[in-house]
Amino acid sequence: MKKYGQANVQILFDLFSWKKRAGASIRFEIVPQSRFWIVSFISYDQHSPYEHTFASFMGDTHDELYSWALDLLTDFTIQFDKSVVSFPIPDAVNTPVSTPALQ
Repeated sequence: MKKYGQANVQILFDLFSWKKRAGASIRFEIVPQSRFWIVSFISYDQHSPYEHTFASFMGDTHDELYSWALDLLTDFTIQFDKSVVSFPIPDAVNTPVSTPALQ
């Protein structure tokens, strides 16, 4: 298992994006293991009990992993939200609407 400093952030962002576009939510958890700490990124659906751990990294302390994982998910969320907003939204003015005729 790689240390968190060796993580390929672009690949992680691609995984996060793939999971989000599939409708999954992403969370992380940190657990002690031997003399290290392990952070795991987990995707889940709020309507299903199934969870998928898709990436894990180790670090020396809980605090360093927590800061790294939180910063990573925050940066991803900001970038993802910007990419979603950047798509053109249809203008309601251009949508023909039938109006009932009054007699």
